[in-house]
Amino acid sequence: MKFTWRGRWKEGELSVEATTLEELENALKEVDSKHKLLKSSNEVAIVPEIPSMLGCTDAVRALMEKEWGKTPRTMTDIKSALESNQIFFSKEALSATLVTLTKKSDVRRIKEEGKWKYFSKLAQPNAN
Repeated sequence: MKFTWRGRWKEGELSVEATTLEELENALKEVDSKHKLLKSSNEVAIVPEIPSMLGCTDAVRALMEKEWGKTPRTMTDIKSALESNQIFFSKEALSATLVTLTKKSDVRRIKEEGKWKYFSKLAQPNAN
């Protein structure tokens, strides 16, 4: 299991990954002691581990089959989760894969706050 924190830092964004929450907290304290972290863009997220030798379609399916995939996620969230597993695809390849999986009903999507969010076909979207 991996823990990831992303947030603004100086003129850009900082991403910190760790294998335990304690390790993540220590790393953030060290960074914070050198320069105050700005507003976090995400809370600490548990990123599921998936095999790194997968193509785009199988990698997205593997993510969505995990508990993580039951919560609606943006394409950016999915791309970050893949990158946390050392799996890299262009935005275009990921977008095409998500559209294809949605059309095949392997993945569902809803529009929230003007953005498409994708989730497991087995999960129920939150009724807001």
